[in-house]
Amino acid sequence: MSLTYLAFLLHFCFVSVISNGKLQTVYKWSWIDYLWENESHRITAILSGDYNYTKPVIIDVDIWKDGKTFVTVIRSQGVPASLTTISGYSGRGGPLLEPYPNWSWAQKGNCEAITSVYRVAIDECDRLWVLDTGKIDDVRVCPAQLLAFNLYTDQLITRVKIPQHIAESDWLMRGLLVTPIVETQGHDCKQTYVYIADVTGNGLIIFNGTSLWRLESPLFAPQEIAAHVTIANDTFHLDDGVLGMALSPKLFDGTRFLMFRPLASYDMTSVDTSNLQESYDGSAIRYTLASRILPSQSAAMAFSAGGTLFFGLTQDLGMACWHINNPINRKNIEIIDNYSDYQFVSGMKVISPQITNTGKEELWISINKYQNIILGKQNFDEINFRIMMSTVDELIDDTNCNPRPRLKFLQGYDFYF
Repeated sequence: MSLTYLAFLLHFCFVSVISNGKLQTVYKWSWIDYLWENESHRITAILSGDYNYTKPVIIDVDIWKDGKTFVTVIRSQGVPASLTTISGYSGRGGPLLEPYPNWSWAQKGNCEAITSVYRVAIDECDRLWVLDTGKIDDVRVCPAQLLAFNLYTDQLITRVKIPQHIAESDWLMRGLLVTPIVETQGHDCKQTYVYIADVTGNGLIIFNGTSLWRLESPLFAPQEIAAHVTIANDTFHLDDGVLGMALSPKLFDGTRFLMFRPLASYDMTSVDTSNLQESYDGSAIRYTLASRILPSQSAAMAFSAGGTLFFGLTQDLGMACWHINNPINRKNIEIIDNYSDYQFVSGMKVISPQITNTGKEELWISINKYQNIILGKQNFDEINFRIMMSTVDELIDDTNCNPRPRLKFLQGYDFYF
């Protein structure tokens, strides 16, 4: 980067922590700009239409032990890079984003690069799993793909091209792969499974390290009764299918559950991941449904190591939780914080104490004002995107979401598909 270009930047961006509710604002943006190679690079992108400051929308966040903060920005016309990290520099709109691993991976139309990423996942073996939709806006320009990077070297170690008949629903003739959940088993992650949510094709894709297969179920589909979403007194129609997913910690017998839910739903569903892993040969899957237990829709969720499930609530502008030791019902779902900044919680991660600066387990969330985006009323003179955090202990202190000695996991209804 040239010294001339650095003169255009504001000073090094120290992280400022601002607290109003229980979660603290770590980063905030009015609009998104990038750490360009030089000023000529930026001007060329603007003139060509590859960069338009009104277009980038932050979706997800994840943290790694060297201080890297990963941020995803969905790719549309005017968005030059989708997978990024927060750089050490700040522009007028907020901290500048730097493409990961570098600018060459953001090349539009290059199907060996990265097109568009909604969410990412970092596993126990320091691999960054990247789910690339292959789409710009709603147009497929490349096959969907699943990538894994070694975070110590920033080198690609896995690339899985996802065939269209798996990436999309045959009968709906659409699909958008948005959420990867990674489960590892054995020493050095000898066995890895990735569970992938298809939000528009209403499906779940499973990767077992060698094979890919697709599951479909009414439980992955939106419900019209919940397709009208209200955020900060603005209401819009959004009939998204399965979107939020979270992997439980191991229970006493080694079982793990995948929790999932469509955005347009008030339900929560769980499934034993061993059922999912065995479904490749057509084995029946037992789903457990807890019906109409949420007060409003939720887009992102994550489990703590102690068994607390966190999720945002749209209409309540709140953060909520539930603990796996409690039966899952409305009474045991607790709104632990509500504040006007908690608008559309689009990304959520629980970060282990081995990675955090506090030495404690932390919850990190990414927030955008999705209602303003979809209704075309963004105001770039105000804060539109935030990344916020809190320790898990502070969030669940004196709540029903603290661990309990007995385990009563998901009392609900069983379904077989």
